[in-house]
Amino acid sequence: MAVIIHAEPKPNVYFGSPEGDSPVVDFSRVQSAVGGDVAIVNLAEGYLAVNEDGLRLGLPVNEAASLIAGQRIVGDAVLLGFTELD
Repeated sequence: MAVIIHAEPKPNVYFGSPEGDSPVVDFSRVQSAVGGDVAIVNLAEGYLAVNEDGLRLGLPVNEAASLIAGQRIVGDAVLLGFTELD
């Protein structure tokens, strides 16, 4: 199960595989959630997928994702476990 952490005040969205029987998240869904090409931020217990061009595009700072990553994150981000990304 992955979680989308929005930069703007919106409820976080949880998603898994379309069939619901696999913990693996399709990469195209992650790319769609961050709104463009994906950059991966390594975390101690997983990954944070972010928009690779977020700074250039002027996306807003994502305070929650920045706190999780320990660095400045802009735009929507997807929090993934090590085994979830396909």
